[in-house]
Amino acid sequence: NFDPADHLSLLSQGQVDSASMRSRHRLECDAVIARSSILPGVVEIIHEAISHGLKLAIASSSSHAWVDTHAKRLGIFDHFDKVICSDDVGVGRTKPNPDLYLLALNQLQVQKKEAVVFEDSPNGIKAANQAGIFVVAVPNSITSQLNIKSANLIVRSMSELSLSELLDKVQ
Repeated sequence: NFDPADHLSLLSQGQVDSASMRSRHRLECDAVIARSSILPGVVEIIHEAISHGLKLAIASSSSHAWVDTHAKRLGIFDHFDKVICSDDVGVGRTKPNPDLYLLALNQLQVQKKEAVVFEDSPNGIKAANQAGIFVVAVPNSITSQLNIKSANLIVRSMSELSLSELLDKVQ
């Protein structure tokens, strides 16, 4: 796998320390994420799903430490019945592998035909497809340039449709 930090260290003949660069990059990414707010339409979909008595889960390839922290910071953590992360499925079992979604279905006691996944990446879409779950692609500024055509539905923002409109499209 290509590692830009190792590559720059090699090009600079060791004058750039790859471990320090990775650490700095992680700090910069965390700072950007900490300043970010919840995306348009997310809170509305969550509240509408809760009002319909639907079960909700987060299924992320990131760790619980990362997901739980940011979901709590955004004020949405307590709305989810389950939070399934990389820690729960083990190394090599995250997206595009369907294990995160299959575990979420199992823990929620929901059939795949009763579920909908919102995804922003090709790997997540592939995982949802392999799990047999209807997937709505909501690409971000980076993933909008990638191939997300295998999603069942593509929207620019979660604010584009209500839960009722989505459920009409799923059935």
